[in-house]
Amino acid sequence: MGAILTNCEVDVCLVHSLNAKPVGRVGLPLKFLESGEQKKTPSSMVIVADKYVELKAESKVTGLVRIVLYLEDLGVVKRSAAASVMQMP
Repeated sequence: MGAILTNCEVDVCLVHSLNAKPVGRVGLPLKFLESGEQKKTPSSMVIVADKYVELKAESKVTGLVRIVLYLEDLGVVKRSAAASVMQMP
């Protein structure tokens, strides 16, 4: 999972509801999950990461947005379940 966290990011773009103009954008690397808090549930292990990040538009900070990422490990996926997930659009 280390390579996935290092090489991928969540792209967040906030758009104004009245005029549909972008308010700001931020790219948050999934590596951010490494600093999250690990919790054990009866059926899985989860990581919850919570952070305020700056929204930027044209290199100017336009505000802050709170991003909460939740990653849950449900264990090994059975072959039939994995096949149905792969067929989703």
